[in-house]
Amino acid sequence: MAEQPVSESAPAAPKLRLFQFAPALGLPNGSPFCVKLETWLRIAGLNYETVITPDPRKMPLGKLPALEIDGKIIADSGCAIHALQKHFDLKLDTQLSTVERGRALALIRMLEEHSYWALMYFRWIDEDNWPNTRKAFFGNLGGLSQSLVAGLVRRKMRRDALGQGLARHSRDQVLHRFNEDMNALAANLGERPYFGGYQPATVDASAYGILSNVLQASQRTVLADIAEQHASLVAYAQRMRENYFPEFQ
Repeated sequence: MAEQPVSESAPAAPKLRLFQFAPALGLPNGSPFCVKLETWLRIAGLNYETVITPDPRKMPLGKLPALEIDGKIIADSGCAIHALQKHFDLKLDTQLSTVERGRALALIRMLEEHSYWALMYFRWIDEDNWPNTRKAFFGNLGGLSQSLVAGLVRRKMRRDALGQGLARHSRDQVLHRFNEDMNALAANLGERPYFGGYQPATVDASAYGILSNVLQASQRTVLADIAEQHASLVAYAQRMRENYFPEFQ
């Protein structure tokens, strides 16, 4: 009697753990970069475990999000996405031409290195909106603790924003520059459902990270008024939420 072949079980899928802040403001996360990485994971269809991490100082680079792949922690959303692409041989951007990939990268840089800081300005520095931010992020703390912790975080964010440079401009100038960003973003989206075309790409994870925090946060700022001038961006943010975060509808 012929010997039966021994079946080999498939190798276990790599374990992914996403370290990020707790959901806030009615959003998957109050951090655009945490939303970005989680959006990318969902677009890619990868299973992951979420680990709520209140103190980013415990993570490499001292910030969130971070991603653990089979025990190795990778900090920074962009680095984590690069590692995922390499580890799983994922190619979310194959539908993009070389020119389109260049444009997508330029949009990511605009959103993450400029638009993000406008959001931080109106969330943490603008005096009119600061009481709302304080209540939204620190309302669960007692009086003295709230004052101390909120003050520490606000001073850090102010220092970071001044170092980046946008916060050195007037309030009106920050609004003007954000308006230019939204004009450029809407022009690039056009009538397509996604920035990646008819299916989302890496740039869509970055775009939704910013737009969700601007358009869909329970804590509204004047930036929402600017973004809402573009019906295509409003519809896009809603489409992304429906498709990838239906639990936050």
